[in-house]
Amino acid sequence: MDKRKLLVYLIVPAAVSLALTAMYFSGNIVLQRIVCPKLPPLSPDAWREFGLLEGLQNVVLLALAGVACAGALRKRHALERAAWAGLAVCTLFVFAEEIDYGAHLRAYFFGGTEFNWFQPMREWPPELVGRIDLMAQPVNVHNQPGVNKVFKKAGDLLIGGVFVLLPLLAMRFRNKWLQYAAPDRYAILTVIAIVLLRSLTHALGSWEESQVGTLRDLMEAFQTGQAGDHAAALAAGREPGAISSNLSEFRELNFYYLLLVYCAGLVFCRRSPLEPEEVSGESSIND
Repeated sequence: MDKRKLLVYLIVPAAVSLALTAMYFSGNIVLQRIVCPKLPPLSPDAWREFGLLEGLQNVVLLALAGVACAGALRKRHALERAAWAGLAVCTLFVFAEEIDYGAHLRAYFFGGTEFNWFQPMREWPPELVGRIDLMAQPVNVHNQPGVNKVFKKAGDLLIGGVFVLLPLLAMRFRNKWLQYAAPDRYAILTVIAIVLLRSLTHALGSWEESQVGTLRDLMEAFQTGQAGDHAAALAAGREPGAISSNLSEFRELNFYYLLLVYCAGLVFCRRSPLEPEEVSGESSIND
């Protein structure tokens, strides 16, 4: 067993995800809002953009774009360089989607509102609650109604096809292109971790909903003056997290991380079959 690969493919993503999950579902408002804050009067869809979870996603995406740019510079064949340049552009597009093209940042920094990151919901002034637009839609494409599910399904297929099927095929067939393109077989451990962590976060999400209801229900109750139905949970300091209906954000972080590790391996540790033998002494990390 390769301890270095075990660290990269399993221990790091699992430890980070478990830490974020523990903070989010801890019941501690400060820890929960570090992961994903609540920032009225911004719309609820905007809140998560300022938390640690989305911030880590953005850092990984920028690192992935940097790796793709390195690939466009390091590789010798024009076709490969074009492919890596295309990946860099696609990654920057995904990054722009994730930050909603800067719309939330403009609203936060130039909206003329002071934000109290750790003020309990039970202390929110009614006039502040009344300014929250629960019907606001994001500027980005991937969070539009109906589109989000399509992206999630596509992500599932990509994870299964690239990071599970290809490594298994590479262990059986010695085709040079398959050996080059297939992720390291240790990537399967990351996929297993993603599946198990997804089950954990959704189980915790269902438990949270049974205890304190959903965020949307609570926000609607606030705006209609019926928050008393949730008074017991709020008085105890428990409140639903800001991504109760979008817990797939935890999975997205691991997915982006896995893509980053995979692409870094292709760029820095493998020689493409398109490159002449003498241009690189680098060896493959795929056993």
